[in-house]
Amino acid sequence: AEAILYALWDMGLKVGHSTRSVDECIRQSRADMTIRTALLEARLLVGDQSLFDELQTRFEKEVVQGTAAEFVTAKLAERDERHKRAGQSRYLVEPNVEDGKGGLRDLHTLNWIGKYVYHVRDVEELVGKGLFTKAERALFRRCADFLWAVRCHLHFLTGRAEERLSFEVQEEMARRLGYTDHPGQRDVERFMKHYFLVAKDVGDLTAILSAALEANHSKPVPGLRGMVERFRASSRRIALKDAPGFILDHDRLTVAGPETFTDDPVNLIRIFHIADRRNLALHPDAMQLAARSLKLIDADLRENPEANRLFLEVLTSRTAPEVLLRRMNEAGVLGRFVPEFGKVVAMMQFNMYHHYTVDEHLLRAVGVLSEIEHKANPDNGLANELMGTRVDLSDRCCGESGTLAVSRPDISTQVRFRKQEEIEKGAEKLRGADAATPVTILTSCPSCLQGLSRYTNDANVGADYIVVEMAKHLLGDNWMADYVSRANNGGIERVLL
Repeated sequence: AEAILYALWDMGLKVGHSTRSVDECIRQSRADMTIRTALLEARLLVGDQSLFDELQTRFEKEVVQGTAAEFVTAKLAERDERHKRAGQSRYLVEPNVEDGKGGLRDLHTLNWIGKYVYHVRDVEELVGKGLFTKAERALFRRCADFLWAVRCHLHFLTGRAEERLSFEVQEEMARRLGYTDHPGQRDVERFMKHYFLVAKDVGDLTAILSAALEANHSKPVPGLRGMVERFRASSRRIALKDAPGFILDHDRLTVAGPETFTDDPVNLIRIFHIADRRNLALHPDAMQLAARSLKLIDADLRENPEANRLFLEVLTSRTAPEVLLRRMNEAGVLGRFVPEFGKVVAMMQFNMYHHYTVDEHLLRAVGVLSEIEHKANPDNGLANELMGTRVDLSDRCCGESGTLAVSRPDISTQVRFRKQEEIEKGAEKLRGADAATPVTILTSCPSCLQGLSRYTNDANVGADYIVVEMAKHLLGDNWMADYVSRANNGGIERVLL
């Protein structure tokens, strides 16, 4: 064994190794989940077949049997902790290929749990156990092949065990994997979109496994009731009288049967509306069926008045629109129902100004807007303060500097009078009965600010840049001196300047 290890080390390989008897393997795998996982993947390379068979048999009888729930809980806890370190979103534009959400380690976790709970040696056998369909098994293989290819090329490119797919390597990676430019989308953006779609597929496979584990009581049901419910012979299912086709299963919303969506495609939108109005979690089975029923979302459904009403109420929900919209997106429903959104799903823009994919940025924006509307997050201080302030938007540019004033002063003067009249009426409208209420016109355009300066005295209004007004709210009236001081001390303000 030592001779083999020395040869491998001389080749520059990192090898985790140990020498144990069968008794030691069994004893240590009971106490250490990492060793238990390693033995789960054991395979004979060369040596005594009967000794290896003894290890396999004793491991199954003395370690695996009766400990499925313990193993699943430990592996899911490891996964959650790994996601915290690598980033909770699978749509980070510089993802961790190994440990990130939707990465290789998530596929490994699926494989390990499937082997442990269903007593199989290969993912192919999970089809026979009813966990995956043949199409889902093929999807598992495609995801694994793609992620392994990306990881291997990443190591070759960097010359080290690098796991983060950074901007520096993404372009070369795209070329190595054969991606080319298309109209409106660069090769690197096409490659990264493929990556994020694969990460989403890994998430879908995880949801399928989670639902199966809960049905077999190998994974705890969320909530306190789950501590008791998971030991019952059958799940608690309650029909919803005012929502035909839907039931509650362990306090989570799901479909009454596989025909719920085919009988009425509007139910593909209605399920999210019910979850929003009743503040219910969605069952993985329902999301899996929705993902398999996307062909039902066609032009007729998109134009259906009831479907559009339900969708708009979810979009403008007073509770958590971001959460429901993200579930819609993960199931593929959002991109099918709103084709314009579907075009940006998993799309990334190759620059350093974005942390997430386009669709993820949009969903987060909806969440922030909802927080601002309901003043739910004190971190949105200025925005919360401005919410409820009366605002009048102008669709006309305020600046009259430039060629107009030089070439035709007569026309320019008429434009200025009309603009002053418009500003006076707008200010009067905002003030209402209280003529002393201060009114400020905000703009981000230097020409507009220059033009507005001509009217501020006559119309009794103020004018300033939007960013200046925000700076005053956030840093106080002495904001400029503070900003310059920070810039002189080498802060991020210096970089901005």
